[in-house]
Amino acid sequence: MRLILSYHFANYHSAEKMAVKSRIAQNSLGNHGQVVQTFYDGLAALSRSPRRSLREKRRRMAVARRSLKKMKKFAQLCPENCLHKVFFLKAELAAFLGREEAATRLYGRAIERAGSEGFIHEQALACERAGMHLLSRGEESLAAEQIKDARSLYDCWGAQAKVDQLEERFHSLLK
Repeated sequence: MRLILSYHFANYHSAEKMAVKSRIAQNSLGNHGQVVQTFYDGLAALSRSPRRSLREKRRRMAVARRSLKKMKKFAQLCPENCLHKVFFLKAELAAFLGREEAATRLYGRAIERAGSEGFIHEQALACERAGMHLLSRGEESLAAEQIKDARSLYDCWGAQAKVDQLEERFHSLLK
């Protein structure tokens, strides 16, 4: 749970530490726990600044690719629960690698699929990350739409602390 909360609240250093610790216990988590751990492990690996050494970037990409490979296997067994996670991980990996157009397209697929399957919290997170990606590209109006959607989805999910965080962090976009 600390891994998920750390990631959702942009405490990426803590999320990455929790992801490493949770890898040890992954086999004892059960199927759902393994899916969640694999997903957030991949996200955490890609979350921190890519302005790292080449060795560190490669290590992070290896973790993310390993998570993506596992998530694809989970998605074959249960696409309803996992396919949006595959798209999300692919979007984050594309963004990490500087493939902006692919990342934008994949975020859209993750958002759409998470919404159609009822994963409102992951749809909100994908909107938030898509907004951050668009903002980093200087596309403020599109970023604002995504952040507004994320805020609305978090509100529907009942995550008031997350709504408050978005309103504080992206005040100028949400006007």
